Amino acid sequence: MSISVSSAGLDLRRFDASERIRETGALGDALTHIRDVAASRAPILTGALRASGFVASSGMSGRVVFPLIYAAKQEHRDWQVHPHGGGAHYLRSAMDTEVGEAMRIIADRIFR
Repeated sequence: MSISVSSAGLDLRRFDASERIRETGALGDALTHIRDVAASRAPILTGALRASGFVASSGMSGRVVFPLIYAAKQEHRDWQVHPHGGGAHYLRSAMDTEVGEAMRIIADRIFR
């Protein structure tokens, strides 16, 4: 899942939000939060899927990646029961529920 940040709605004459996001690594911090929540919601059998997540970010764009070969299948298998915890849509649900917190993290970093 990818996220991009736009500073189109900000008055950049006084404050260059894009530059501050790049300088502070704010997007990476926000995506790390989303990765952590997604990992806690991922199906668990051996723990490998939960441990495999990482963030790749550069400037104003980035993504959360769970690179294991079965990660995408587990994301979409909403019919499968996971007796050890976690479930389908672990990444999508984290993105949906945590976008507000991610934006707060970005704001905290750029306005320090």
